[in-house]
Amino acid sequence: MTKVKFEDVATRVNTREDRLNTSLLYYVGGEHIESNEMLVQGCGLIKGSTIGPMFYCGFKKGDILLVSRNPHLRKASMVEFDGICSEKTFVLGTKDSKVLLQEFLALVMQSDDFWNYCEEHKSGGVNYFLNWSTLAKYEFYLPSIQEQKEIADKVWSAYRLKESYKKLLVATDEMVKSQFIEMFGGLCQDTPWSDVVTITNGKAYPEEYQEEGAYPICGSGGIMCYGEKKLCNGNTTILGRKGNINNPIFMESGYWIVDTAFSIDVDKAKLHPKFFYYWCCQYDFTKLNKQGVLPSLTRKDLEKVKMAIPQMRDQLKFVSIAEQADKSKFGDFKSQFIEMFGNPLSLNQKNELKRLGECCILNPRRPNIALCDTDKVSFIPMPAVSEDGYLVDMTDEEYGKVKKGFTYFENNDVLFAKITPCMENGKGAIVHGLTNGIGMGSTEFHVLRPINGISSPYWLLALTRMPIFRERAAKNMSGTGGQKRVSASYLDHFMVGLPAMEEQRRFEAIYRQADKSKSVIQKALVYLNDIQSDELGKIA
Repeated sequence: MTKVKFEDVATRVNTREDRLNTSLLYYVGGEHIESNEMLVQGCGLIKGSTIGPMFYCGFKKGDILLVSRNPHLRKASMVEFDGICSEKTFVLGTKDSKVLLQEFLALVMQSDDFWNYCEEHKSGGVNYFLNWSTLAKYEFYLPSIQEQKEIADKVWSAYRLKESYKKLLVATDEMVKSQFIEMFGGLCQDTPWSDVVTITNGKAYPEEYQEEGAYPICGSGGIMCYGEKKLCNGNTTILGRKGNINNPIFMESGYWIVDTAFSIDVDKAKLHPKFFYYWCCQYDFTKLNKQGVLPSLTRKDLEKVKMAIPQMRDQLKFVSIAEQADKSKFGDFKSQFIEMFGNPLSLNQKNELKRLGECCILNPRRPNIALCDTDKVSFIPMPAVSEDGYLVDMTDEEYGKVKKGFTYFENNDVLFAKITPCMENGKGAIVHGLTNGIGMGSTEFHVLRPINGISSPYWLLALTRMPIFRERAAKNMSGTGGQKRVSASYLDHFMVGLPAMEEQRRFEAIYRQADKSKSVIQKALVYLNDIQSDELGKIA
C-alpha cells in the first residue's frame, strides 16, 4: 500500500450555482447530514426556501459532502442526487477513479483516524471549523484498486441492507396507517372524546420512588421507576401533558402517572382500549399545542377531540392487524416484558417468588463428552455477543484446544456477561446452532440453562437484560476497578416472580417471530462496523 496525502488523490469540487436561478431542485444543509452516516439522509426544496446567499456550491450524485463546522460531529456523507449546499460544506470527490474509488474515499472519511485528524487540526474558538488546506494534508494508506473495490463492496452492501431494513420498518408503519384509512375513511370527526373517554390528571407520587415497587410510575416518556401505589388501571393510554405530547403509550397493567401526563380510559362498550391507542398513534396532537418552548396539552382541549367510532368487530379486526405489524418491528421487548410480567424486582408479585437458581440451572457442569480432541465445537468470545441481546459471531475450534480454561454451554443456554462494563452494557444472548451441540467461550460468562416446564430461554434472556435487573446486579458486584464481577451466588439468590409457562411461551412466540428479522439486520450492522473499523483501521 502507498501512503498518500488527501490532496494527491481527492479534490474539493468548486461548482457555483445561482440559488435564485437554477434548474436544481434540492439543497442540503448541515441539518440534513447525520453524524457517522454514510449517505445524506435528507434535503430541502430550493423553491420557496429561505436559504441564504452562502448556498451556491453545486454537487452531483456520488459526491461526498463534509460539514466543515464542528468536525467532532463527524458529518461526511455521500449524496445520491444533484443539488446545492453552503460554502461551509465541502464537496469532495476523487481526482482519478483509476487510483481512488469514490466509494472507498467515503469509507476513509468514516474512519476514526480521519476524524481524529480533523479534531486535532480544527481552527476557531466557540464554533470550530476545518480548513480545506488542513484537510488536504491528511495522510492515509491507499490499497490497490482491486482491494478498494473488495472492501467498498462489503461495507456498502452491509450498509444498504441496514438502510433497506429501516425503510421496511417505515413501510410497516405506513401500512398500518393506510389500513386504518382504508377501513375507517381516515380520521373522520364524529364523536367528541368527552362522550367516550375519561381523562385522569397525573399527580406527584406521594412517597419516595422504590426500585421494588409493584407498580410502574410513568411520565410522558413512559416508565420512570416503581412504587407501591396505583393511580390508574391497566388497558389505558398514557398521553403526555407537557413535553412529549405526541407519543401515546399503552399500559396493560395498573400504574401511577405523574403530573406531566394524562391517563385516558375508554368506554369499553363503545371503544376497544387498544383501538383507541392505535387511533391516537395516527392523530397529530401537536396541532393542539398552545405553548412555545415546552409543548403542552390541556384536558379541556382533549375532550373536544372528535373521532369516528367503527363497529366493534371492525375495531377488533384493525387491532389484530396493528398488533401483528408491531410484532414484525421487533419493538421494545423490555416494555413487553414489563407489561406481561410486571417489575421483576417487586416483592409484591402476582406470580410466585422464586430464587433465580430455582428457575434455571446456573453454570451447569460439563458432562462426559464423547468427542475427540480433533472434533469441532463452537467457540464464542465476549466480542461475539452484542449489547442488543444477540449472538453475532462464532467460530469452530478443535475441542482439544478449548476444552480447558473456557466456559461450557449448550444450545438454548443463555449467556450473561458477568464482568464490568459488559454486564452493565447488556451483553447476553441465547446460543443456537452450536457445532456438535457444544459451545465453549469466555470465562466472563455466566450460563443460565432453562429448565423444561419451568423457564423459557427467551424469558431468562429478557429478564437478565432488563435495565432494572442489571442496575441491581451492578450494585452487588465484587472486585475492584475494571475487574468487578457479578457472582454466581448473587444470581442464584436473586428473587423473581416466575410466570406460568404458558405466559412465558406467549412472550417467546412474540420474541422469536421478531428475532428472525432482527438477527439478520443485527449481523449486517455488526458486519458493517467490523469492516469499517478493521479494514479502514489498517489503511489509516
